[in-house]
Amino acid sequence: MKLTDRLRVDRWPKDEGTRTYPPPPPPPPPEQRWQLEAEEGRRREAEQERREAEVRRQLRKGQSKRQREAQAKQLAAARRETSRRRLAGTARPSRYANAALLSETSKRLLNPEAPLSPASVVRLRLDIGKLAADSQVSKPRPFPDRKLPKDINLDVMVSSSDFSVCAARGKPDGGRFRGGAVAHGLFFLPGDGGPAIAPDGGRFLNFRLKVPTAHCRIGYYYRNVLVQSQQLVAAVKLGDGFQIETDFTLSADLTQLENIPERARISVLTNSNGEGVHQIVLRSVVPETGKRDAKTFRIEETNVGGTIKLLRSVLAERAPTAKRRRRDELVEDLRQLAPHGWDLYTQLPAQHLQMFKPLYDQPESFIVQVVRPTTSGFVFPWALVYEIPLSDLKPLAICPLVSEWQEGEPLISGAPAQCPRGPHVEDVLCPFGFWGFRYAIEQLSSTDQPDLEISVPSAGEFVVAQTQIEVNLRDLATHVDALRKTLAGAFPDARLREAKDKATVRTVLGQDLPLVYFYCHGEQKNIADPDTWLGVGNREAITAKDFIGWVVVWQRKGKQIWDKVRPLVFVNACHSVAIFPNTLLSYLDAFVSTAHAAGVIGTEVKVHQKLAIDVAQRFFELFLGGRQSVESALRSIRLDYLASGNLLGLVYTPYCWADLHVVSEAPSGPGLDSPHEVPRDSK
Repeated sequence: MKLTDRLRVDRWPKDEGTRTYPPPPPPPPPEQRWQLEAEEGRRREAEQERREAEVRRQLRKGQSKRQREAQAKQLAAARRETSRRRLAGTARPSRYANAALLSETSKRLLNPEAPLSPASVVRLRLDIGKLAADSQVSKPRPFPDRKLPKDINLDVMVSSSDFSVCAARGKPDGGRFRGGAVAHGLFFLPGDGGPAIAPDGGRFLNFRLKVPTAHCRIGYYYRNVLVQSQQLVAAVKLGDGFQIETDFTLSADLTQLENIPERARISVLTNSNGEGVHQIVLRSVVPETGKRDAKTFRIEETNVGGTIKLLRSVLAERAPTAKRRRRDELVEDLRQLAPHGWDLYTQLPAQHLQMFKPLYDQPESFIVQVVRPTTSGFVFPWALVYEIPLSDLKPLAICPLVSEWQEGEPLISGAPAQCPRGPHVEDVLCPFGFWGFRYAIEQLSSTDQPDLEISVPSAGEFVVAQTQIEVNLRDLATHVDALRKTLAGAFPDARLREAKDKATVRTVLGQDLPLVYFYCHGEQKNIADPDTWLGVGNREAITAKDFIGWVVVWQRKGKQIWDKVRPLVFVNACHSVAIFPNTLLSYLDAFVSTAHAAGVIGTEVKVHQKLAIDVAQRFFELFLGGRQSVESALRSIRLDYLASGNLLGLVYTPYCWADLHVVSEAPSGPGLDSPHEVPRDSK
């Protein structure tokens, strides 16, 4: 029997002639009145569907045109009345993902301030409903359930590279402990706002944890997209206890999730366990069968961090100054970069190869979705991961695609996701060994809603924030003029605003904007400062805290920015000092989590001015004029540069949904419907 069948059985038995019936249940208390109203709305919808079915039956009998028109008007009126009644007075309290740790023997709540006993087994109890008095989640956030589909099933996954976990089923004491790294459960979440229901018909899902000094991750998934996540941190030493914290919420409103194109995703959640250790949670669902697979493991920051540092050092040293590369330059680029990219592969994807096999077999069909909770500062150059095995002891062959390349001709044509001269088993240097040329990759941060489209008003404004030093100002002016023409072609009534100093940047950012473009340097406070900041004007630094402060001031004045229109922020770090990804994360939190930008694009290393201008110009032509998604536009640029023997496209990293795109805002007025545009590349 399906879960939904088990959860929707009739409350009372059907009439069997002689069977007696229990007395009717007492009326619900007043605070549950909204539930009754929601149920009445569903009853009316069912009646509406019945009437529509009757109309279709009558039509088959040959009603006249006048009768059909009258029936259609009645149905439309009934539909409006149903919607009005359902919406009227149905304001309901928020639901929360409650979590608590209990003693496995006494079933009593454990004291969060007391350490856990080593090697003991404790019970993790989960439920979704009103905020429970005994919930041990610190600073709880509402579960993102507003405007949900009627009824959905949530997959609940508990994972840990420290705890041993298992679902608590069967015997009251849980029976023999058979733990692993991942355990699953299911919740049915009714669309009427009622509490979630477990498969056994009860309120709670229970998991058993075997205790070391540990971290544990609780994830709630809808259609294999992480909706909310909580981290449990526990300790066994005296003076420490445990804490459960919600550190990732994809959205306050799941309506937009229904608009996400149905593309299979490999979910990668990065989690900081402290002390330089990160827990990685992998999850996938086989599209054909719906079978889910999940794994978790730990990686040491020092190991991965050392590899990434070497990789970025090579990127900076080999940074091209022209789009077209010679064959020998491309070969040397591959010799220098691919071994470090292979090291990254061995440190992360190779930990669980079976999770990534569908990705390898069908690169066009999958998206790698990377989710970063607020507690994680983990940065990984996913596009530069190299998946063809390389030996340290054998000489490495050059792919014939490169070794036989005639430099006057394009290296590739079209938009292949696999090497035209492949596949390669091992010890081959090929551009298509890099993930950035093979797969779509999206990186998401916690925000109030998933933004899949940017609605551009007819007279909207686009902002270009510029540096004014150590660049060719004539080339920069030509670049801005070209952007203005691209914008005019895509949105004739839109306006491009230039900001050439910090004060002007602050002024122009204080409004709804579809696009914010930083053409800037990285600035340091002094030579000993390990951080770099966005530098505009004449070495004027804009820190992430500066921007958050601006948002706070605007909000206290009653000014809500980036609300109806949420921008894509493009940070193009050219020349001078680069904006490193770990610094970019602070801007990511400021722009996306605080100000609710739709996404951010940044670079792994600094880029030569002419190439930075060329990449940005081409991106805006595809994104604005071509109405392509972010992922499709960046992929086109990567392959275009690869056709010239250049790997530069790999250094541009998007932090947003792969399907993010722009649409024209619909004119307002009675009888006007909002147009539904989709990116031209959407699958």
